[in-house]
Amino acid sequence: MEVDLKKAMENLRDVTCELIDKLQKDDYDALEGIIDKRQKLLNDLEKMHCTIEQYGSPVKQFEIIAFQNKLSKMMFEKKKDLREKIDDISKRKASTKGYYKHIGTNIFSKKI
Repeated sequence: MEVDLKKAMENLRDVTCELIDKLQKDDYDALEGIIDKRQKLLNDLEKMHCTIEQYGSPVKQFEIIAFQNKLSKMMFEKKKDLREKIDDISKRKASTKGYYKHIGTNIFSKKI
């Protein structure tokens, strides 16, 4: 049981590091598969029914919490940056649409 737990924690760390790497490279297409793999590992860990004490040593050994915090922070920052870009594009689109609507009305309403 302990060997399986350590192997699962090591795999979790590796997958989390892979997610962090893909986020740093802005490779969003690869994220879904890696997130699914990570969720499967978490589900497998849950099925092991280990005690908190049994989880404690591998979590510290493989620095699971540190990597999780880094991943969470990075995902929050990327989400915030993407939201700002989307909002900026929406504002530009609305202002451009309003500008052309106004210009088009003035041009076609004059008599020649």
